[in-house]
Amino acid sequence: PAPAIVQLPTVLPLDVNICCVALVLTKLIADSAGLATVYVIFGLRTKAALPNPAVPSPIVSVITITGNNNNGFWCNFVTGITVTANTARLVGPSIGGVLVALVGEAGCFLINAASYLMVFLTISLLQIPRQLPQKHAAAIQSIKDGFRYAASTPAIRAILLFLATVAFFATAYLVLMPYFAREVFGAGPETMGMLLSAAGLGSLAGSFYLVIYKGVERLPRLMSLGVMVSGLALACFPFAPWPWLGALVLVPVGFGVVLCATASNTLLQSMVREDMRGRVMSLFIMLYYGVMPVGSLATGSLADLFGATATLAVFGLVTIAAGAVMLRAAARLNWRKRTD
Repeated sequence: PAPAIVQLPTVLPLDVNICCVALVLTKLIADSAGLATVYVIFGLRTKAALPNPAVPSPIVSVITITGNNNNGFWCNFVTGITVTANTARLVGPSIGGVLVALVGEAGCFLINAASYLMVFLTISLLQIPRQLPQKHAAAIQSIKDGFRYAASTPAIRAILLFLATVAFFATAYLVLMPYFAREVFGAGPETMGMLLSAAGLGSLAGSFYLVIYKGVERLPRLMSLGVMVSGLALACFPFAPWPWLGALVLVPVGFGVVLCATASNTLLQSMVREDMRGRVMSLFIMLYYGVMPVGSLATGSLADLFGATATLAVFGLVTIAAGAVMLRAAARLNWRKRTD
């Protein structure tokens, strides 16, 4: 039999994308009418964040792996999905920075809305077999079971805590890019686009590296070292005297962040018990996509108090320390055994 069967319901992704298009068009109208105040943008961003967990959830929670447990096949499969999601999150702002310089903010919103046409087309072409309804435990009990299972499994617990730390500290530079582009380097959107593109280039390099990477045995050590390099680069970035040097330093930052997120997803998929897969991957989504905005908020507040340079330097050192702790844990935890 085929080693993996992927079933993806189409109703939820379609509803989510309709909501996203409506929000993007609302941003376009607000920007064109001069209504894009801080409070309006905050409200729109809050509404935009609500459907985000539903986007990856159908993909990771309804994957049914059958057959002969061909780790090489389905680990590469999961890596491919994760590479697409994480690379888009890091490369997207890079493209946005370039587009802002070319067509302005309103033009970016219009292009963003038009890009969802491809999503609608892709989903409409999917041929999904009908699924029989299944009985599930009560929602609160399922959440408790998921937290209890993740907390009681040392390897899974270590991955989730490490991922949350990286999401909080190592992605903090994104929110400060406009400040460094304008105030530190004395430039505009073009320089910001160059800086974000450099991070996106690093993320692409990390993505393609993991696509061709075989096996999961050395992934913990690999992602730990990648995060340490990313933290070192992040700590050095605020002291770059020229934009081109800052862009060069951001390449390993993007590399390490995507390497960590993708390797964490692959490791979790290789260890998690089948009946806990959806719940554990929900924790993965929450601790990565949910912690990043919290880290951005903390970064802005700390940068206002202590300065952007000191904030990023300290965040980089914390990222290095997190990688070192995970590197030590990688040597003693069991990463290959499936917790069935």
